Amino acid sequence: YLFWGSVCYTAINIPYGSMASVMSSEADDRASLSTSRGIGSMVPQIVIGVILPIFLYKTLPDGTRGVNAAAFPILAMILGLISVVCYLVCYFLCTERVKPKKENLKAASFKETLSTFVTNRTLVAICLVFIFFLAAQMLSQTISNYIFKDYFNNTLGLTVINAVGFLPVLILAPFSVPLTRKFGKKAIGVFASVVGTVAYSILFLVRTQNMWVYITVSIVGLMGFGLFNLIIWAFITDVIDDHEITTGTRQDGTIYAICSFSRKLGQGIASGIGGWSLAIIGYAEGIGAAQSTNVKNGIYNIATGIPALLYLLVALCLIFLYPLSKKRVNDNILLLKSKHND
Repeated sequence: YLFWGSVCYTAINIPYGSMASVMSSEADDRASLSTSRGIGSMVPQIVIGVILPIFLYKTLPDGTRGVNAAAFPILAMILGLISVVCYLVCYFLCTERVKPKKENLKAASFKETLSTFVTNRTLVAICLVFIFFLAAQMLSQTISNYIFKDYFNNTLGLTVINAVGFLPVLILAPFSVPLTRKFGKKAIGVFASVVGTVAYSILFLVRTQNMWVYITVSIVGLMGFGLFNLIIWAFITDVIDDHEITTGTRQDGTIYAICSFSRKLGQGIASGIGGWSLAIIGYAEGIGAAQSTNVKNGIYNIATGIPALLYLLVALCLIFLYPLSKKRVNDNILLLKSKHND
């Protein structure tokens, strides 16, 4: 499992993710590719979350639902074969149109890679954005399991928010390219982060006991998350272009790998915060364990206050640290077009 997740998946994902920057030099195309990737990643999540449980669980003799252990390796193998087919289709149908000059493609040493990260303000800023954004996203998903079970005492809410959580992305998808064309990715990212901050701040301050009010306001926050998630991959292509402008070298894979590592850090931080915060508030583990009122209120604070803070940090990083405005991105694209066509 570690070989698959830490080696094979990473080895495929880095060239796959960095390929968008060489498929097209047009800003609209890159936003469209990012949107397509965002939607494409959600389709299997829906399939796995809705269809596969039909086969993965069975009714036991006592009438309860239990795990169908024999189905897991079979379905894993089927999904693995499907993934191979999808990767082959991606390989044969994608064309790399942007051809940098050979002198701009020199291999970078590990020392130069570290120097790139430390001295590149744009790269540092986007990595911080990824860390805080992924931490907010993963923490919200993790704590949802506890807030509906222990605070609202109604696990139906978890099913509802998981099902409805996909809708904002699907609704916003047709508008992502026109919006980025008009306002730029940085402005859209700031707006989306502020929406998330406001939504979770309202929940934190109101402290509602009504599960449906909580779900409704959370979905508003998910609108911001969904919009940001659709364009987030296009940020990396802009960073790659800006790096070539400032250094004269093209390092698509290296920069994408650094951004990918920052996302892993965000996921790790979210896992840590989730576990540590539950331990701090005295969460009682075990099936059927009763939680005190203070613990329930603590779960609510974690589920609303920490995501609000993390989304605020995303907005601040974009506003004060990330320098790639709409104008600078477009200027970089024009410069690289003339440079590559020389």
